[in-house]
Amino acid sequence: MTGQSIATMAEADTVRELAGSAFHRLWALNVDGIPSDGEAYCSVALAGLRKAKGDIDILVVPPGRAHEACAVQVKKIKVDSDGLRTGRPNNMGSLKKGVQQTNLLVGLGFHRVYLFVLVVADAREQNAGRVGYDGLSAELDRLIRQWIRPEGLAPRAGLFHLEMVQTLERGGPLESGTSSVRLIQPGGPVTQSADVTEWVRQVDARSRPTTR
Repeated sequence: MTGQSIATMAEADTVRELAGSAFHRLWALNVDGIPSDGEAYCSVALAGLRKAKGDIDILVVPPGRAHEACAVQVKKIKVDSDGLRTGRPNNMGSLKKGVQQTNLLVGLGFHRVYLFVLVVADAREQNAGRVGYDGLSAELDRLIRQWIRPEGLAPRAGLFHLEMVQTLERGGPLESGTSSVRLIQPGGPVTQSADVTEWVRQVDARSRPTTR
């Protein structure tokens, strides 16, 4: 395999691809109350918002409605060609950290908060150039589905299982395969805290693309 593997892409790069592509946004970020017309900002540091640390993987801000911001944390589970053969994905232990990060955003008072568990699989080798789908085995799919659960997650935080399988050599790692999304726990909106709204407004003002 000569092209880049979806399993070796950095998590931040994968998130930027999801948020920046109109096609990927249609299926990945147009769900459960996330506004389709919002600007999506990636890797937004929480600096300046109370004493919060860390960042938001994707902050979605609908135009003129900073009080309806959606904060999304993403955790990436990688399944390379070896993982497909052995049935052992990588980074399975990241869900616990993702739950903690998501609960922090809930505590800060964002309007909507989500945890996206993104499973990516490089199936190019096992497909051997065939045009078609041959991704996770039934056993591996069952293992992952059993593992992705809302244990410890705040009740109002949404939980989604996203999956992207790279099946062909041609095209980019996110452009040559299949994708799906599964809702595990819906997210519940709240009235956003005033200080969070002001912080979001400032992020939006300095990050929104300008029209020339």
